[in-house]
Amino acid sequence: MRRLLSFALPLALCSGCFLIASTDEFSEDEACDLELDVRAFAPHIGQTFEVRLVQNPPQSIIDMLPEDEEVRPALRFLAIFDPLQNPNLDMQVPGAVPALTDPTRDRPFLDFYADFNNDGAYSAPPADHTWRVEDPCDPDRDPVFPHNTDFFDLPRPTGLGGFVFVDFCPNLTTGDRIGPLEPFVGTEPIEVRVSGTFVPTVDGMTEEVRPVGIYRLESAATRPMGIVLPSLVDPGFNHKIEVFVDRNDDFAFDSDGDHGWTYFYDPLSAPDCDEVAMACALSPDTVNQAPICKDTIERGGESFPAIRVRLSRAHIANFGAPTERSWVSIPEGT
Repeated sequence: MRRLLSFALPLALCSGCFLIASTDEFSEDEACDLELDVRAFAPHIGQTFEVRLVQNPPQSIIDMLPEDEEVRPALRFLAIFDPLQNPNLDMQVPGAVPALTDPTRDRPFLDFYADFNNDGAYSAPPADHTWRVEDPCDPDRDPVFPHNTDFFDLPRPTGLGGFVFVDFCPNLTTGDRIGPLEPFVGTEPIEVRVSGTFVPTVDGMTEEVRPVGIYRLESAATRPMGIVLPSLVDPGFNHKIEVFVDRNDDFAFDSDGDHGWTYFYDPLSAPDCDEVAMACALSPDTVNQAPICKDTIERGGESFPAIRVRLSRAHIANFGAPTERSWVSIPEGT
């Protein structure tokens, strides 16, 4: 049985978890956790594995599209495993699937794929191995998904446009002792979690705080410049970014050995990145500052907004444990 949550969510951001007989008999259901437990995915160890929670636009929007235009679903949550480390992986992200408040809108679905051809991008099957799970809030759905070859060509989703950059300072991966933290090798896994706060669009509703993304990097040394979560945030809203170094590689934050940082982004107070010195070294400024800023990046000739974090062992103002339990884990005995 799926665990359901009880908070109400805004109209513009909501996706489905509801029983709908017709638009006249529409009854709002509750949001739910995002749960997916993949099994026997040994053929994809060492490949990038991506999970997307997506939702088609309302029917009124679809009706306005030209007949030859592809319907692109909205991206609600993104998980990237760089790469997949274990053939069995459990995901349970609390409250990641928002409620459906529009009776003309489809329920969300989980699209996920393994980068089987290792080209660093999505390719239609069988070049990549791709799957879909319908209605992740169905209380009768079994979250266990065994590996199979029933591939599904996934549509390209439309995100919120904002990128999240976590820049790695050189002292993060060199193993040198910097500041008050115990030294570590620099090849440990790093996990990044992103949550957003969204202002309601319906009178009487409260703000929604919802997970929007996770990035699990097997070894910091493989991406010494840092990591990117693409197109999943709107920098006009508040966001929280949590990062931890998983020193024992157990997919959980251990307060007695792991290092963690928490950053709070407020669009009204966050400085522009080109106006601040995002230093890496230990100094009074780097100890006390909150190294997060808003940026603009160029991709494919287009400009996109971004939230940028500078991760250094010298930055202890943001040092602390993640507030949520683990979003991903490895089942016992595997």
